[in-house]
Amino acid sequence: MRIVRQTVSASARDENGFLFPFGNVSVQNSTTDGLLAIQLPSRVPFSPPNAHIRDPNGGAALYPPGLMPLINRANVLLSSGQFNDAAAAYTEAITQSPADYALYYKRATAYFSLGRHANALADFDQVLALTSETFTGAYLMKAKIFAKEGRWSDARDALKRYQAKNKTDKTAMDLLLDVSDGEMAAKKVAKAQRAKLWTACEEAATQALKTASHSVNIRQQRAYCALAAGDFEQAVGDLNRLSHITHPSTAAFLRIFRLSYFYMPASNTPLSALKQCLHFDPDSKPCASAHRLVKSLDKSFAKLDKFMASEDWKGIVGFLLGSASKDASPSSPGTGFLATFDSALDSNAAPSMLELPLNIPITPPRLASPRRQDVMRALCRSYLQLSQARAGERWCDELLRMADMDRDIDGLLGKGEALLAREQWEEAVLMFERAWDASGGGNREIHARLQKAQRLLKQSRQKDYYKVLDVARDADEKTIKKA
Repeated sequence: MRIVRQTVSASARDENGFLFPFGNVSVQNSTTDGLLAIQLPSRVPFSPPNAHIRDPNGGAALYPPGLMPLINRANVLLSSGQFNDAAAAYTEAITQSPADYALYYKRATAYFSLGRHANALADFDQVLALTSETFTGAYLMKAKIFAKEGRWSDARDALKRYQAKNKTDKTAMDLLLDVSDGEMAAKKVAKAQRAKLWTACEEAATQALKTASHSVNIRQQRAYCALAAGDFEQAVGDLNRLSHITHPSTAAFLRIFRLSYFYMPASNTPLSALKQCLHFDPDSKPCASAHRLVKSLDKSFAKLDKFMASEDWKGIVGFLLGSASKDASPSSPGTGFLATFDSALDSNAAPSMLELPLNIPITPPRLASPRRQDVMRALCRSYLQLSQARAGERWCDELLRMADMDRDIDGLLGKGEALLAREQWEEAVLMFERAWDASGGGNREIHARLQKAQRLLKQSRQKDYYKVLDVARDADEKTIKKA
């Protein structure tokens, strides 16, 4: 995350002569989440205790005892980034001095930094009401909020009001350009989505979100377009973000779990989503059930990892396929862990369970799941290492037909050896050449298998004496002489 700091003057005087005394303000802008924190000095030069301040009705008031220490504490909390505590302290101060618009403004900046835009807007409106709309800085802050939420028309209107008295303000001019760019990108998102140009839609949404980082609609559009484009990491990231900037729900957390566990490589995201779900609703049966499922599946994947690390190829086949491994197939996966996982996949990750718009396509989970790819790769490799390439061919074929797996080296090697076993020399050579290219060259095992296939292909193009003699190619010398 890149942090940009700048110091600006935040003191201002309204047309009644009241000083808005911020002094120098450190503005911290996070380019990751778009939040802006206005950091103030620990002691803001308000009027000293017992000094008179003028209220909007033209009367006079005194700071109540203890108010200045409270304000100073709030300023320290704000400047140190403790925005929740700062907002609470300013709220307490406002109850003692409800006509002090500076307190509303600073509480609004705390809310703004917390992403609590509705609260911030209410306070900025109160600042404008207390100052008869003369403190135009509140309009600029409102414009920033509207821009972050993708409320383009509202942002332009607030900027127009601000620029009426600040015509040459560079910040406002830059923000107006950002609003125009963001609105144009948002229109491209909708157009690309209608045309089912998913990657273009995702790119346009990314551009729009540079300005409208808190726009629920645009972020949701990017999530959907990313899903349709097969970019599950981006989609889950956006759905996670949406769970923080909207009201959380059990359905939202379950969707994050389903996508992150079954459509993405192993990570902490699924368990984190389920823990958040149970924190949100401790009595949620779907989340509790999913949590137990993840724990159980993770234990089995850990066991598979141990088999792979120890190169226990027979153990892998038995663990994944059960006792009837010879009869197992991708459509009928036996009685082992593969059957358990496929059942969980079908009952938790079917597109109908993801609550997507009808026009958003998604790759079937059996073809997209990286965890299922790992299982197929383990079976394909195990049969190859056991010199049972023909028995493993169905698993290598299944691996190669999965999403973006047509260049998987284990799948290509297993398929190549199965083709050799069936004496399909040319096809075997092509398969090993693909494996060689996919590896980037330099792999001795692949090179040896490729050379063997090329040699057998060359022999097959010569007179086939084995066929003439009606003996197998691996026949011993005695059998050949006898023939």
